[in-house]
Amino acid sequence: MPHVPSELNNRFRPPKWAAWGLVCGGLAIYFLLFFSQPSMMGITNEQGELVPRVVDFLQILLLEQLLESMAGNGRFELGLLDRLPILLGIVIWLGLAAWIGHPLVKGSNRPLRESLSSPRSTLTQLEQVALSMLVGLSMLSTLTLLIGLVGGLTSRLPLMGGIVVLATAAGCASPGMAQRIGYGICAGVRRTAARPATSVRTRTRDQMLQSLGAEPKSMMSVWLVRLVPIGTCLLAGLTLYGCLMPPWEFDVVEYHLQAPKEFFQAGRIRFNDHNVYANMPLAAEMHSLAAMTIVGGADGWWLGGLIGKSVTGCMSVMAAMLLGGFMSRARGSWCGWVAAAMLLATPGTSHVAMAGLIDMALAAYLLAATIVLTELWPKLRLGTVTFRELFLVCLLAGSAAACKYTGLVMATIPVLAAISAGLLKARQFHRLNVLALAGSLGLLLTCVPWYAKNYAWTGNPVFPLATSLFGASGLSELQVERWNLAHRVPAAANHGAYSVVAMWESLTHVFLKSRFLQPALMVLFVCGAMVTWRSAGRRRSSKLSSDQESVRWGQGWILCALWIGAVWWFATHRIDRFWLPALPLMCAIASLGAMWIGRRLSLTLAASIVLLGMIYGGFIMVSGAIGDNRFFVSLRALREDVGDDEFPGRLVPSIGWANQALLDDDVRLLLIAEAKAYDFRMPIVYSTCFDRSPAEEWLKAQSTQQQKANLKRAGITHVMVDWHELERYRSPGNYGFSDWPQRDDLASLVDSKVLELYASPLDPQEVEVFKVVDD
Repeated sequence: MPHVPSELNNRFRPPKWAAWGLVCGGLAIYFLLFFSQPSMMGITNEQGELVPRVVDFLQILLLEQLLESMAGNGRFELGLLDRLPILLGIVIWLGLAAWIGHPLVKGSNRPLRESLSSPRSTLTQLEQVALSMLVGLSMLSTLTLLIGLVGGLTSRLPLMGGIVVLATAAGCASPGMAQRIGYGICAGVRRTAARPATSVRTRTRDQMLQSLGAEPKSMMSVWLVRLVPIGTCLLAGLTLYGCLMPPWEFDVVEYHLQAPKEFFQAGRIRFNDHNVYANMPLAAEMHSLAAMTIVGGADGWWLGGLIGKSVTGCMSVMAAMLLGGFMSRARGSWCGWVAAAMLLATPGTSHVAMAGLIDMALAAYLLAATIVLTELWPKLRLGTVTFRELFLVCLLAGSAAACKYTGLVMATIPVLAAISAGLLKARQFHRLNVLALAGSLGLLLTCVPWYAKNYAWTGNPVFPLATSLFGASGLSELQVERWNLAHRVPAAANHGAYSVVAMWESLTHVFLKSRFLQPALMVLFVCGAMVTWRSAGRRRSSKLSSDQESVRWGQGWILCALWIGAVWWFATHRIDRFWLPALPLMCAIASLGAMWIGRRLSLTLAASIVLLGMIYGGFIMVSGAIGDNRFFVSLRALREDVGDDEFPGRLVPSIGWANQALLDDDVRLLLIAEAKAYDFRMPIVYSTCFDRSPAEEWLKAQSTQQQKANLKRAGITHVMVDWHELERYRSPGNYGFSDWPQRDDLASLVDSKVLELYASPLDPQEVEVFKVVDD
């Protein structure tokens, strides 16, 4: 009989009728409010107003239309096998990462008698695999950065040589690892073959049902409980498949993939004076750069970018594996399945994974550092933590800061503060030098190179942030002002940025209106938080047993989630997905809420709430509400898709047209206002709205001869002006843009024979194309 903690059920026991009333009443009110929010799919009524969100959910009944949309509504050639090269690349890269990270994770996985989570304190196989991959990916990312900084990306040989060195070192650090892995697989096969398959299934099901700590009262309860693991695996498969889609999100094609593409084409990582985002920590993007380098060739950036984007998306599944494994140790297997299901069923997770954004990579490293720190906390207090264990937790925390600046505040600083507090409490001052070396080494191999690079290039380790403290080398005062204005903490209408009204708007958005939510999560999170906090509070005055201590880690995780929320609200410009690093912690607490409902009220009710959230999240994922859902369309068709009046395409028409009409060897295109640069196949020159504009530098307030000389020196043959983007940037409340160019400025360049209008089918009110006049 597996260990089943009971204090959540025993210490928080309101009258059963009151518990039923609170849970069912809360469910009804929240679901009513949630599904009354405006449609995420853009469905409108006869008056052109968005219908309630419940209409989105009812579209699940229109299965035929859903399948048609997944096949591109018959407008494209179908394809599935063309994803195989991407899948192969993912398997190879993640396999390398697991091999490299395994010795460190395995060496730090000794049983901890004082573990906070459960008597079974060693990591599960699921956690070991996920942690090994995350550690290995961090090492591969740093390796790619270092080779890129010295200009070693002109050939695949330096990178592949570095990978061989890392893999060899990992093998030497864990002698016989391959043999042990092979023996374990063979032994598992023999054990499985030696007993009837039915007994294996029965035992697994019995263990899961026993872990609930409540006896199912009907077969319906049994089957609903068993559907959760099945649905979780399906959600993981959908997420992995969705990662293979070509990019469409603005930030991804502007810098998450464009920066690696530029580094790949240049053969080195260097300061980028036309895309400020390319100078930030880009640890997650290094997987795309590495894949591009290994694939090689003039078009290697496309396949390599898809492989790297997919690897980053897979970190959502790694986070679910980590979370599920930890919660299964802490609360039983069904609780682990619920936690993983809540994470994968949240539309924010799916959106980030499918789009190629890196917020869930940050969340995965933050979760990994939190889990390892939770396990090491007793040893920190006793002063028995080892060099390797402290190195591991600091490496994971440093990896979060290497992904994104917010990771420094959300993960690295809190982890270092907690470690310092634990060591000081242990009063093991004679070991501080050795342990400080372990922590420093973990940071040195992850985030320090990124911050040192920026300091060497600009004098500002967090460029372009904190310019008042470190300066802004490479940015003018106007550019700094525009950056700060665009990334300021937003204020509520007629109220301050930190007013009560602003706080209320943020809370209602995050907990109710956000398109990244699914309805079951918040209901279960509130239940879990109330149960955890009250149970822990009742035990503060008494000596805690190991079972009671397991509540305290839940309290710590709630505080950690609140810290991330505070950073999001006080220090960022409150973009919706920036709070997603707190999501795995919230899902852990939500799974505790589901367990409490199952034990105290009804397993049928608990499993039904979880399954409703899973169905909603899975449907939103495949419906196209949060991303491109054309899963059955070939990659070649998607790459060239410009859409039409009825179905918008992945590419804007100007990019699709340019890739067909201007794809000559001698073409070099100068872009004005267009920053979605990744999909252009010809050489381009561009800038974001925050950087110096090469076009303005070469053409504004210059003589005709100087203008022609500047364009010729840069090799520019064509100029594309996106007037629509210019108007958007210059609109009130937007990022802003220079007052040059105006339409008259381009007309004067045509009159002076610097440029001539190039005939194109594009709407001249939206986009105009010019050709440089040859002398």
